[in-house]
Amino acid sequence: MKLQVPSAGLVKALTAGTATVTAKPQDVFDQQLPATTIKKLEMKLPQSLSDILEAHTKKTEAVTTNVDESTTSVGFGVMKATAKETEELPSENESSDDDDENEVKEFISSRELRKNRISSKEMESMSVFKKYNAGEPTTRLYIKNLNKQCEQKDLKFIYGRYVDWDSKMDQDMFSIQLMTQGRMKGQAFVSLPSEFAAKKAVKDTNGYQLLGKPIVVQFARSSKPKEPQTSKTT
Repeated sequence: MKLQVPSAGLVKALTAGTATVTAKPQDVFDQQLPATTIKKLEMKLPQSLSDILEAHTKKTEAVTTNVDESTTSVGFGVMKATAKETEELPSENESSDDDDENEVKEFISSRELRKNRISSKEMESMSVFKKYNAGEPTTRLYIKNLNKQCEQKDLKFIYGRYVDWDSKMDQDMFSIQLMTQGRMKGQAFVSLPSEFAAKKAVKDTNGYQLLGKPIVVQFARSSKPKEPQTSKTT
């Protein structure tokens, strides 16, 4: 307990001796302060704001606990697995389709030839291909089983693709002879610039359905000049 220092007025009265002054307890002793209750402060948030905070908390917990399907754990970190498109491998028929881009558009394409050719099994069942033999390779082709409506332009559309039209020599060597009368009607002869081109033409076009009929393509027989006979002298 601390002693309170007398006020200036009280000291003056005591020293003057004019009257006896009775000091009040509150002037001498400290007054006891009334007990105060400490209130807990609470902050009330609006209902809408409280809902937002609660939803955000739940979302954060869900992210930390769930593993994203698009990520894969590798080593010391997380690496995103990049989705790669599956590249389709070109089929056997599509592998040579790139050549079509380099072909002259006025002639038939490789794709169209393959599309309209009959299969080897179908050839076996047809009498026109019975005992088929391509023959000895030459630069000249023999074609039969042609449709009656076939014209020279139809054959050029097919066999013109085997000619280098930038070469004057190839142009001169290319020729088409279509039989339209007599017993040879429905047959044709096509001359190509090289034996290599003729081999490819036989392989590609034999069995091609031209105007609805499969054509038979062979190497034409070459007429070799007879060797002169030497007379023996005695």
